[in-house]
Amino acid sequence: GVQTCALPISGTIYVYRNADGQWSESARMTAGTRAENGDRFGHAMASDGSRLVVGTAHQRIDIFAVQADGGFGYETSLNGESEGFGMQVAVSGDRILVTSGAPAEAAARVQIWHYDQADGWSLESELAAPDGAVNDGFGTTLAFDGSTALVGAPTAADGSGAVYAFSRDEASGMWSLGRRLNTTFPAEGSGFGSSIWMSGSLAAIGAPGFGGGAGIVALYRTDSTDWSPIGRLAGFRSEEHT
Repeated sequence: GVQTCALPISGTIYVYRNADGQWSESARMTAGTRAENGDRFGHAMASDGSRLVVGTAHQRIDIFAVQADGGFGYETSLNGESEGFGMQVAVSGDRILVTSGAPAEAAARVQIWHYDQADGWSLESELAAPDGAVNDGFGTTLAFDGSTALVGAPTAADGSGAVYAFSRDEASGMWSLGRRLNTTFPAEGSGFGSSIWMSGSLAAIGAPGFGGGAGIVALYRTDSTDWSPIGRLAGFRSEEHT
């Protein structure tokens, strides 16, 4: 049946399924016995089709595995030590990318957790901006495919923004910063990195404040060693089009 929770602001996730072109509610998910007052379960959420990762406001992320019938079964929870843990999440296979430390802090971090059958979930690495500053927003947005992590800092450099590209060396298993992606159209308040999409070798990065708020999306491609700008998109009513 449908789960419910009496705690105020505990949060609920509504699951919808499409059958013959019609969407209908099929389940509701809550934190259950893990819930705390003000939990905000569902504050952040990501899925790769095999797992659903849910962030809360209480330094905890809940992990659910997709079942054979298409439902979700609770797997485990991970707890962080810093305020802001779980504000943003991303998942790919047996790795989870999660913010650790509020993005307004100079010491904001993003953690990578890895799962193996012998040891379960363990902290694999912590990523940070080497030039991080107070209020740069590092970790506000994430994109992740298991071997590459793009981390947005949309309020860096007086709001022009930046995105940091990290990669994992398959031989050593170590994560390292490849480069900082700076907008090719620097402008205070552009908010470059406010949204990030990545698929394969392509990435699209939003800068909604560019052009006085008209906004633009910058396109990048990687050759597995570096990222290069390849174009940009603008709205049909914007003054710039590509």
